[in-house]
Amino acid sequence: MLRRTKRQLLIIFIIVSTLTTIHIIYNNVSVKNFEILYNDDSIDKYFGTKSRYPIKSEISGENLNIDSKFQLRQVQLVCRHGTRYPTGTKNYNEKIEYLQEYLFSNIGSLPKHFPFLLFFENPYNVTEYGLLNIQGIKDMQNLAIRAIHRYRNITNTIDDLSKIHIYSTNVTRVVDSAAAFISAFKTHLDEIKEVEVKNNNATVNDKKENQNIEATEQAEMETLLLDRRNFIPNKNKITEQDNGELLTIHKRNMEFSESKIKIQLESDLKNYKNDYNFFQKGDLLKYINIYKNRSEDIILSPHIACPLFNEEVNGEDRNEIKDNIKILENKYIQDVTNNVENFLNLKNIPNIVSESIMSICIFEVALNNTRNKFCNLIDKTSFEDYGFYEDYKNYHIKGYYNGVNKWLATPLLKEIVNDIDRELLKQKIPLIKENKFNTNIVLRFAHAETIFPLVTLLGLYKDKKHLTLKDSPPN
Repeated sequence: MLRRTKRQLLIIFIIVSTLTTIHIIYNNVSVKNFEILYNDDSIDKYFGTKSRYPIKSEISGENLNIDSKFQLRQVQLVCRHGTRYPTGTKNYNEKIEYLQEYLFSNIGSLPKHFPFLLFFENPYNVTEYGLLNIQGIKDMQNLAIRAIHRYRNITNTIDDLSKIHIYSTNVTRVVDSAAAFISAFKTHLDEIKEVEVKNNNATVNDKKENQNIEATEQAEMETLLLDRRNFIPNKNKITEQDNGELLTIHKRNMEFSESKIKIQLESDLKNYKNDYNFFQKGDLLKYINIYKNRSEDIILSPHIACPLFNEEVNGEDRNEIKDNIKILENKYIQDVTNNVENFLNLKNIPNIVSESIMSICIFEVALNNTRNKFCNLIDKTSFEDYGFYEDYKNYHIKGYYNGVNKWLATPLLKEIVNDIDRELLKQKIPLIKENKFNTNIVLRFAHAETIFPLVTLLGLYKDKKHLTLKDSPPN
């Protein structure tokens, strides 16, 4: 009896062990295959204006080399604000809350190897919507450091922020972007001043030391001349010093050091984390020319200030374009729906859930530079379809297809050309007006909707034909 019981227990143990092993192997294989198929490091290229700025290691900081027959006289920047939190438009908060409720109601059906789904909560506070994210501060800092390195022959001629022309449209995230950028510049200028003081002190000391050396040399020469009368040549003859030979001390070149600027930038990040109004309260705002009334800001917010833009976009003659945009939107959403249903073994997922999952993935990449959560639920085809949807929408609303766009940028282009003229003419302007015409560096901070029209007006990246539905992936 005892032997039979032991035999039964052994059989049960073997069966349980086998089932457990099979379960572990199955899960490991599933997760492994999943990660290989969908964890793509370059997916942010599909996210259009929602993609992050290049990280510091991806941008060149080398000094700009220009043909000797040219002289770099001016640097102008037209810049989109840094990476931001969700704006709350298109009922973003409601969609995320719906996703949260949906996941909670299906918690019993969710795979255990996706633990972030089991405890999902809206990662963004409503009070943060539309504000500059910490990553956005880093974006601006990296761009500033790049400019300091690349255009050193220009940046080193500026001794005060007041001599840099800085403009911003009146939106908090844009103003904060401008402040973060020029904070790096200010620290650099302070560094230059410290180096100049050290160099000046070193020059004074060098002059004194050279005077002492010259006096000593003169005394030695006089002694040598006196001794030559009684000097008898031999095999150990002393080498005579030429009167034209001078002892010189070479000053060490002061290379630009990022140590202090890094400390200041880390301080900016810490202060901004603790208080999103940090830049709004700071002294840097006095250097920024802010266009107060955005509804009249035809230079940096033309899509807001120009009523013709919305009339053109919403016109009845654009119904076909709007229908096509909706078709492409539904296509990528259906792709995501199919992905999620397959991987989570769920059915009849609402479109709002799939749309929210794509949004969470986009901000996961932009704000945290990670792709190991919601992005792992989406395959490459879905990303490609989303990327084309963004391209098609921007091309027809903010790009070449919309004829009004090139006119939106004319006030901005006029300002750019005027600043070029001021720089070229400033040597002919009376000295009393010199500061007004000091335009070595001109910085403008705005939106993607500011950049699109300017690119259109300048004819950059223009295709030979209009973008159509026939160009959608895999074409």
